[in-house]
Amino acid sequence: GYPKGMPGAIGGRIQIARVHRRMGNTEYAKSVHSEACELASELRAGLGNHEDVVLVYIEIASDLAKQGRLDESLKMYNQSLDIVRSLDYMDPKYIWRIYIDMANARMSQEDDHYNDHVEAFELFDKALEVAASMCSSREDALATTILAKTLTEKA
Repeated sequence: GYPKGMPGAIGGRIQIARVHRRMGNTEYAKSVHSEACELASELRAGLGNHEDVVLVYIEIASDLAKQGRLDESLKMYNQSLDIVRSLDYMDPKYIWRIYIDMANARMSQEDDHYNDHVEAFELFDKALEVAASMCSSREDALATTILAKTLTEKA
């Protein structure tokens, strides 16, 4: 087992790190972020492959991407996808978010490699497939994915 509130505690630390990073307290933000990562490892050790671990990994990966640590971020997203593949069921909206976030991380790579953009569009396509499974029509799915892409570009 693991403490019930652990995923929330990890998410809370990620939020605290973000606030301190914005305030310019980068060293403190780094230490809080590291704490969150250690707790995430403990959570995975305690739970194995579990939906809560995926949710925590998504938060950490998203935060890494915001810091510009894209390789680490993509590694974390890939680990979360590995866990998803091992589960009997995972809420599709989280799988969709992983693909959308990974695509955006690819699109924001500094060096602007053509391959990153190709990979990004493949990831958007996967997101579209997941969205289509959740929506009543492909048009709904396309609209949702386009909306997400637009929102993340503005973010």
